[in-house]
Amino acid sequence: MATDLTDLFPPSTHDRVVLQVNDQLQQTFGNNIVLAVEAENKSAALLAMQKVIKAVDASADLQMVDDINADAERLSQQQQLLAKYRYSLLTSNQARELTENNTDAITARAQQALLGFGGMGSSLSPLEDPLALTAGLMAQLQPPLNAELVDNFLVFHDNNTVVAMLLAQLTQASFKLDTQRRIKAWKQSLAHSVSAGGAAKLLVSGIVFHAAEASANANREISTIGLGSCLGVLLLFWFAFRSFKPLLLSLSSVAFGCFCAVVVTHTIFAEIHLLTLVFGASLIGVAIDYALHFLCKCQLSKGGDTHGSSYQTLKNILPSLSLGLFTSSLGYSCLLQAQLPGLQQVAVFSMVGLASAWLFVTVVLPYFVKQNLAASGAWLTGITYTLWQLWFKAPRFVLFAIACICIAFSLWGGAQSSLSSDARTLYKPSDALMAAEKRLQHHLQAVASNQYFLLRASSAEQLLQLEERFRDEHLERWVHEGVIDGYSATSRWVPSLATQNRYYALQKNKLYSAEGTVERFMLSVGFPIDAVESIRSDFLLSERARLPLSEWLAVASPEQKMLWLGKVPNGDNSALNSYVSLITLQAIHQLPVIARSEFIEGVTWVDRVAQMSDKLDALMHAALQLLCVAYGLIALSLLLLYRRWRAVFMVLLPLASSLFVVALLSCFSVPLNLFHILASFLLLGLGMDYSIFAYSGGRGASTQRAVFLSAITSILSFGLLALSATPMIQAFGVTLLLGSSFNLLFAPLITVLAKSQKSS
Repeated sequence: MATDLTDLFPPSTHDRVVLQVNDQLQQTFGNNIVLAVEAENKSAALLAMQKVIKAVDASADLQMVDDINADAERLSQQQQLLAKYRYSLLTSNQARELTENNTDAITARAQQALLGFGGMGSSLSPLEDPLALTAGLMAQLQPPLNAELVDNFLVFHDNNTVVAMLLAQLTQASFKLDTQRRIKAWKQSLAHSVSAGGAAKLLVSGIVFHAAEASANANREISTIGLGSCLGVLLLFWFAFRSFKPLLLSLSSVAFGCFCAVVVTHTIFAEIHLLTLVFGASLIGVAIDYALHFLCKCQLSKGGDTHGSSYQTLKNILPSLSLGLFTSSLGYSCLLQAQLPGLQQVAVFSMVGLASAWLFVTVVLPYFVKQNLAASGAWLTGITYTLWQLWFKAPRFVLFAIACICIAFSLWGGAQSSLSSDARTLYKPSDALMAAEKRLQHHLQAVASNQYFLLRASSAEQLLQLEERFRDEHLERWVHEGVIDGYSATSRWVPSLATQNRYYALQKNKLYSAEGTVERFMLSVGFPIDAVESIRSDFLLSERARLPLSEWLAVASPEQKMLWLGKVPNGDNSALNSYVSLITLQAIHQLPVIARSEFIEGVTWVDRVAQMSDKLDALMHAALQLLCVAYGLIALSLLLLYRRWRAVFMVLLPLASSLFVVALLSCFSVPLNLFHILASFLLLGLGMDYSIFAYSGGRGASTQRAVFLSAITSILSFGLLALSATPMIQAFGVTLLLGSSFNLLFAPLITVLAKSQKSS
């Protein structure tokens, strides 16, 4: 069973290169987690961190990231490589100072480094690097962290507290439900152990914790709300039929429909998405109406009824049951027209489930219900009679006034409504998790793995030059303006050959020329002339030495290697191959500035959250358009079937209910999202069942009772989901709660219209 929400989305509009990059980022960052403890002093933090390390070692789902010794060895190799090719390498700031002849700033930093106040380490001695230029190169290898290294973890001092932190990695995919459940239990146990005695507090960061929290909250809410719904439905059926047998028969019809739908959907699509199962099961909740109409008709059939058996009762309502199945299936079939896997799965599941449940009711229920059911109390008859009589006895001018008010309210609500496709509104993490996430990411200066730049060129050299141009035109300015804190790009460590040639020429002309800056500085601080000649000779011997990209990639860390994809097929034709690299950003503070910018050719801004929002928007608009098509097809079918234009008014019940839901949501400034629209398909199916029976037999007590029981059952089964704190579930529940209430309220109007048509 699939559980990833993106599986429901349409195919990505981006090419295969972006898909490959996204997969690579998921593999690199998706299973990484950060574990930290916060304490009042260092000793308490270190003691608590030992508990964390033991817990990681004991867990089969976690492993430590590369140890500190391996990272230190890799960093040392990188420093040696940069030192080897130092005469053709400069930082952007150093190159700018040389270009502007601002050598005083360079010599000032060299003086500080010579006296030990530079603050930046270098593996070279003053005789090898008198101006300490390599110190700036070393600083670019990794962001400076205001932390001390203790064993295999980092210790930060922050706001009178101490935070000890380490990195770990999941051994299983973070979106697996079993993994999420185990990690959640592991985290709770560790948090309790760490906080014992109040000495420390556990902080965590990682995708798996968000996924585990979301799934746990949804399961808890659905279980709690579902228990209340079940109790409510049990009591409702008991008071209505004085027996649980009708409830068992009704649920059996729905269970049979679900079983058949699962088998057929799995056969067609090879797998069933979890959300398809959830929403599909909710959609075929319409099927319980078939059983309710049959049971209520049997309940009110007296001994002297000329129809006799339950089979005769079924025969009387079979046309309405069949028409209800046809209109509901017609509505859901419109979802098949969308080239969207999610909507197609929901359509197939719902249509098969409805047809199977209808078959169960028409074949199995008459066999088990062979005698009249026990009559319900007078309370149910009184409620349904009062509700319908309010509309039956209302004067025409009152009905006309109500109609005008309803139309005006619906039009106003429709004009005020808005659509929301922002993926971030579908998930609301806890405040504690978000606070820990922001604090830890701030300390680590982590890159934003969901947002990056993708660059393409026809050769490696051109790609490095493209990176450099983009950095000069945008990234450096954004860092200076506070749009981002920093960025990572391959060209920061390995400049293009053209740039390395320029850097060498700059140093040759500005620093290592006769009586140049290097000579003046070395003599001024007491170096002998032989040392000056030696460094100048070493510089001249390196005239053709340039840092090759291959040598850098051989010692780069996994995160640094990830930035350079190299030669990537751009299609089936190998002649279309291109070189691809990434530039990742650190701490994005002003995302709109980046999103609105125009970039040079070959640079693409990739925002995976925005992509998901775009896909949600496509899914939502497709569902909304198909919902309108469904209403149109059902209205046309009713017109052709009844050959009376007023029969089309049956569509008004679900339409009015849906419009009233939109209007009420607009009153509270709630934008519509995909799950409001999916719930509207269920409202269409429910409303059409009520309309059909109200049109054909709305004067009968059994129809009135069945409509009432169906509406209350829908409210108890699905409407109570409005109490959920999960935005997706809440949107679905609010729509069904309000819509089912309006369906029940407006159902008698269909009978009034039917009576008016017959009298005319």
